[in-house]
Amino acid sequence: MTDDDRLYLQFLQNNIARMNTNSAQAKGWCIAIIAALLAIFADTKNSLFLLICIVPIVLFCILDTLYLQQEHKFVGMYNDFVKDNENKPKVYEMPMKSYANGMKGFLKALKSWSVGLVYGLLLITIVISFFVIIPKTKNHNASQIIEEDYIKNNNTTKDVEPVFKPAN
Repeated sequence: MTDDDRLYLQFLQNNIARMNTNSAQAKGWCIAIIAALLAIFADTKNSLFLLICIVPIVLFCILDTLYLQQEHKFVGMYNDFVKDNENKPKVYEMPMKSYANGMKGFLKALKSWSVGLVYGLLLITIVISFFVIIPKTKNHNASQIIEEDYIKNNNTTKDVEPVFKPAN
């Protein structure tokens, strides 16, 4: 193996590592944005923020899938170069089109555990939360409003005896 071959393989490995890093960063950003939206939801009890969580999940899932698809292309080039078969790319050549699987490659990357499992669990969690937490918060808010109205209308704050009496 020549020095050019080694440099080419190192170049491919660097691209694979960069795609992997970008994929990890996409997951990190998605989780950070979802956490922020859930914190806002917890503070405001506005169910719109739960629905908005779906948007970054879908967008980052698509972005992460594209990075994984690109990574698969570079791995294919690397493997073909090392195997020394008839599909071997020339040194410093980047024949991405011969490794482009189109929608098939995209769906393969989407089904992988690193994309499908992570974003699928996030999406399922948000959807379940929407149907489980929202009805509870609406009932809680309604009973809280009724209680506050009762206190205001009946002026019960003056009628309550203090629990602790000042020491003499």
